Amino acid sequence: MTIKYNEMPAAVRNATIKASNLVRHWLGPYMSDNQVEVMNTQNQITVESVYYPLAGSMDVKVFKPYSNVFFRGIEIHPIAEVILPKRMAVPRSVLAAPGVCLIGSETVTTFDGLFYNASFSGCDQLLTKDCSGRYKLAVLSRVEGNKKVVTVLLNKEKIEIFPAQQKVNVNGMEISVTGESYTVKTAENEVLAVIKKTADNFIEVDSPISHMIRVLTDAKEVVVLASPVHRGRLCGLCGSQNGDKVTDLTGPRQCAIPRDLMDVAYELRQPAGCKSEISSRDVAELRRIQEECLKEKSETVFGISDVTPLLPKFQQNIYSSQTFRRPSQWTVYRNKMVVQDNKRCFSTESVPKCAEGARAQETVEKKLGFHCLPKNILSEKLNEDLFVRPLDELMGKQVDTTRVFNVPTLCVPF
Repeated sequence: MTIKYNEMPAAVRNATIKASNLVRHWLGPYMSDNQVEVMNTQNQITVESVYYPLAGSMDVKVFKPYSNVFFRGIEIHPIAEVILPKRMAVPRSVLAAPGVCLIGSETVTTFDGLFYNASFSGCDQLLTKDCSGRYKLAVLSRVEGNKKVVTVLLNKEKIEIFPAQQKVNVNGMEISVTGESYTVKTAENEVLAVIKKTADNFIEVDSPISHMIRVLTDAKEVVVLASPVHRGRLCGLCGSQNGDKVTDLTGPRQCAIPRDLMDVAYELRQPAGCKSEISSRDVAELRRIQEECLKEKSETVFGISDVTPLLPKFQQNIYSSQTFRRPSQWTVYRNKMVVQDNKRCFSTESVPKCAEGARAQETVEKKLGFHCLPKNILSEKLNEDLFVRPLDELMGKQVDTTRVFNVPTLCVPF
């Protein structure tokens, strides 16, 4: 929505300022404000809003001539959700946002937007897990009688959801979700998760403080919402949430695998008595791919290739049986941004950057070309996106200025 105006009477201007301050007070926890070096269109106010039914939240951006005010993640009351479009009514690209993983009957859309097919019949599949060890959390899913069954593991607590029966078991004890919400607490009496039924009959497990993850499911679909704090730390069918969908097809051994073998790689032999429907042929093919990958890693690490060995020669034989993470696992590609002449200038190519949880062990100087844009909605969007993905749309753009940066050539975990 765009509002254009000429001269405002003093009374009208005063009323709008009061209304603006009221909104700021009311939505303060969701607000970020920038009033420095902002030069938007004069005599115009632009309001952009995006509703995320999957997340039960809304983002609002207000662009004034000399300020940008953003409200992110405004929680929507369940009553509003009743009159707004039902979850899953339209594709994820319309409803959701990065950080949302969708599991359909035989499909997966990862946190970073990669779509592929997968089978969930048989035993539990690992949807997501914190593989860094920072948070003890995991989300599993399987199909029983064509109905989803979801298990959420938080610390030592096991929450098993049977949405078709509107039933939830917490550590083996059945609880009711038809009325009030149910709170799961730790031994220290701290809130671990809140379980409730939503307005559209999804069952929700929300752990906003201790684990910062939210899971919603009905009999056909599962939605997993992860916090940015988990970026790059996750593994499973939902991917790593590092902003690069190319890395989402990675198996438990940190090997790239075909998308049609992802469900083979992340199937667990549980619960007890489950019968896997994965063919022995697929299992053999996965094993072959992993063995080739591990062999390639070993050759790369121990100096057979032209990559610098990670260990000195006297240690290579001692540790030759171990598997080491590839340096690329700790590296993502991102563009640089600088400010010049009141414009945002973005590098026309992305360069290596150490992922969260890693540091640069080796660096090299690199000269980068920058394409400059005025401070408007487009440059604001690019400025937000450069933290989560490479800005490929800038490749080949006119170079307006150049800068020299130190970029990592080798990233290692802390």
